Amino acid sequence: MICDPAQLVRNEECISPLSYFNASRHYPYEERVRAMIETWNECVIIQLPELDGVQMVWTPARAAVLLSDSWPVDYGVAYTNALNKCTDAMLGTYPWEQAREAFVEAIAEAKITKLH
Repeated sequence: MICDPAQLVRNEECISPLSYFNASRHYPYEERVRAMIETWNECVIIQLPELDGVQMVWTPARAAVLLSDSWPVDYGVAYTNALNKCTDAMLGTYPWEQAREAFVEAIAEAKITKLH
């Protein structure tokens, strides 16, 4: 049985997709779940050339997807740093607000239009 978020927070017994990550040895269960469903305190609004319209980014998961799928460059120190930190934050192994800072640095490095 796959867990829903309510079961994960209550630590009910079930087979969780999170159990496959090494994070389970280092971070409390509730922290990993929270990292997957919580949003940043302030969104990041950017305009990417490959996508129509603006992109409102509220979570490390969305930032990681944009970095890996739609980013105009796939190199650079800030890009690599942001991709790693956003992915780790999505998995609950890195502070998600610090992942946001790394994402903003990648925006500056790639010279992407940041609206907010």
